[in-house]
Amino acid sequence: MMQRIKKWCPCISTLLLAIFIIVFLLLANYYYCENKSSITSFYDETCSLCSSCFWSMITAIATVFAAVFAYRAYRQSVKTREHSSFDSIFTQLLSNMQSYINKATLQTTIVKAPWVKVYNRDYNTFLNFVNIYTAYMYINKCITGQSILNEKEITELWEVYTKNLVNRSDFSNCFKYFYHIVDTVYQSPLDCARRKQYIGIIQAQLNYDILFCYLINQIVYLHVHPNKKRYPKLLRKYDFFKDLCKHGDYGKIIKSTINKDILKPFLHKKTLESLFGK
Repeated sequence: MMQRIKKWCPCISTLLLAIFIIVFLLLANYYYCENKSSITSFYDETCSLCSSCFWSMITAIATVFAAVFAYRAYRQSVKTREHSSFDSIFTQLLSNMQSYINKATLQTTIVKAPWVKVYNRDYNTFLNFVNIYTAYMYINKCITGQSILNEKEITELWEVYTKNLVNRSDFSNCFKYFYHIVDTVYQSPLDCARRKQYIGIIQAQLNYDILFCYLINQIVYLHVHPNKKRYPKLLRKYDFFKDLCKHGDYGKIIKSTINKDILKPFLHKKTLESLFGK
């Protein structure tokens, strides 16, 4: 309802302005009429003016409204074509993304040298990283008395895992493609609401294991490239990791292992507050 009202606001404003101008001219005619004492003279002159200009004014107003509606129809048709074109592109991008995720090389995990007991060849590469990460968290807690990992420790753990993957390139390409598809939506001609909707669809296509790996991937990337802050801001703006942080198990892992300051570049303010409080 509110969108319809906003859509008609320019037309209503134009009509009110036209009425105001007409009333102003009529009042000006009255106050500057030579025979001010005669109300009849005012109405006679007004009627005379209206009879000569009425149809011209109606034609002019109708022409303006027709031009406005024609322009709005043109703009709407352009937007419709753009959205239709982008829909087909987006569908193909989603299909490609699923192809990357479901590659046979990522459905099992082959490493150069199994270095932890929690590694399981039959698990996919995303789940194996989650298990290794949580195992490292418990080991760190036993040794240091705390489970919080700093950026350096998170980066080292990620690099040790990825460097030992036989199919490392396939694993890394997934995260490159996530970046590509999110950035493509952001650079599209869609309005902000539609962009948020499409980015939400991308996020919904990723399970929690993949989302967690992507969060760690982004933390590591920003640690290595501290000046590359545009994309983290984009993820934060559209609250990309909201569902991950709301998940009971993953929310606990994130809260208990990653410092709030490390998460700030990636998580929306409300999501941060839901994890750590105000």
